[in-house]
Amino acid sequence: SSGINAESQWIPPLRENFSCPFLVLQILLLSSMLKSGHTKVKQVSLVVATICFALPWQFSQFVLFTQTLSLFGSYSLGFLKKEQLSPVLDCVFVGYCIATLFQFLNTMLISSMYISAYLAFKVVLILNTHARLSNRILQFVKDVAVFLSIAGAYKAISAWLLQLTDDAHIFNILRSKFTDYKDFHTLLYTCAKAFDFLELETFYKLTLTLLVPTTLAVLVRLTYIFGRVLLNGPKPATPIPEQHPLDDHVKSETESKGKKEKGSKNTAEKKSKKNEAVAAEEENKKEEE
Repeated sequence: SSGINAESQWIPPLRENFSCPFLVLQILLLSSMLKSGHTKVKQVSLVVATICFALPWQFSQFVLFTQTLSLFGSYSLGFLKKEQLSPVLDCVFVGYCIATLFQFLNTMLISSMYISAYLAFKVVLILNTHARLSNRILQFVKDVAVFLSIAGAYKAISAWLLQLTDDAHIFNILRSKFTDYKDFHTLLYTCAKAFDFLELETFYKLTLTLLVPTTLAVLVRLTYIFGRVLLNGPKPATPIPEQHPLDDHVKSETESKGKKEKGSKNTAEKKSKKNEAVAAEEENKKEEE
């Protein structure tokens, strides 16, 4: 697949090339916060990484949108809790807002799909704090319905209030992919081969490298996990043992040291008592004489 990947070298440098390194950093920090908890250093770093990622690339909103969707799916299936998600969502949102300010309050960013997804996710978190259904399937359907309703409403209302048509060409590009629709923007983005549909020969080459079979196997496995979790809930995490296996060894060494110290202390006390008794006998003899 190296020849397929090399096709990107013929594409002129785009804005996303400058954002890509910061995206990797942002994902690393986000994953670290979800896994090992939140600290002020991590939170500030995530905000800065989001600013550096969103600032050079106007379409970064779609990456953050899909990122929010993945977090929403993990939360709805029970893999993540509200306490884990809220600081992460807020840090990314703050970074995005600062980047929007640096771009002079770009209306396309204000009415972005990311902000609509963020607000919808926060509403779902608030609603589930007060009322959560016992049936997992109904709860999942409820979360998805609320999420789509809030996100769609914000997108429609903000676009209407701001009279926004700047991002219309994005949907026109998708429209041109499946219909005969064409305009200046669609022709500009689809003129290069890298933006066209993948050829059948590409799938054949990727199959020989086992990439396509592996991907299909992973998708089947994920589908199975999704169905199992939706019906039975996530598998409980393995409890962390309170004692490390080496603790017993350390404990035995500590006990042996304590016994030795106690024994030496008792021996010293016996010697001191013996010395006192000898001294008392000598004093008695002197008194008798």
